[in-house]
Amino acid sequence: MIKVEELPTIILAVILAVSLSVSTCDNNKLQESNDMYVNINDSLKVYKDKDGLNVAKISVLESTKVSQFLELKAKDSTIIKLQSLVEQYKKQLKKPGSTVAIINTETIIDTMFVTKTVVDSSNCLKLPYTREIKTKWLYLDYTINSDSTSMFLKTTDELEFVLGEERKGLFKTPVKFVQATNNNPFSSTKDLRVYQVKDNSKKHNFALSPGIMYGYTIDGTRTLMVGATLTPEKFKIRF
Repeated sequence: MIKVEELPTIILAVILAVSLSVSTCDNNKLQESNDMYVNINDSLKVYKDKDGLNVAKISVLESTKVSQFLELKAKDSTIIKLQSLVEQYKKQLKKPGSTVAIINTETIIDTMFVTKTVVDSSNCLKLPYTREIKTKWLYLDYTINSDSTSMFLKTTDELEFVLGEERKGLFKTPVKFVQATNNNPFSSTKDLRVYQVKDNSKKHNFALSPGIMYGYTIDGTRTLMVGATLTPEKFKIRF
């Protein structure tokens, strides 16, 4: 039985344990914020793969709570748009892994298509002159009249997204990235940003568990201990 005179010591121990737990949570939140600020400054890497397709790659922005991302002070217009989109759908972003993305593409057609030109006996172009160019990636229909030119252009994009992880160093935590590949050879990715709700339940090899131990030794001496245990996550039993 705990004696009255022991209560202040026990209460103090409880306060210390709770403070340690809160401090650990605050440190995790601070680390997430720092990681996001680092990833915000990541620049879009654009290159052509072995098949000549345009590929864009950038780090993913992630946090355990959506509010942490919304609180970030950003100047980049795409980040601000992404925050607005996250704010709009924050009720749907409850589960870890929930993702919001913004992608801006640009299509530039700089090529030549051979067409048969029809001329009359005076070597002048017969009007109206109508032609059609059709490929997998674009459809162009145009008509030249004596006083006007009409044109219809349609392009098709075929995007592939990869959301994965890669290590920047042997002992460093894996960094999430998003990669977008556009199979349309005329189109490229100009901007790409992704936010994802972080899942902390399986990201740590060890767990820090604050605790209090109160009892008696074999010789009857009362003992009170406050501390923290570093436990391998895969062997940790949760209650």
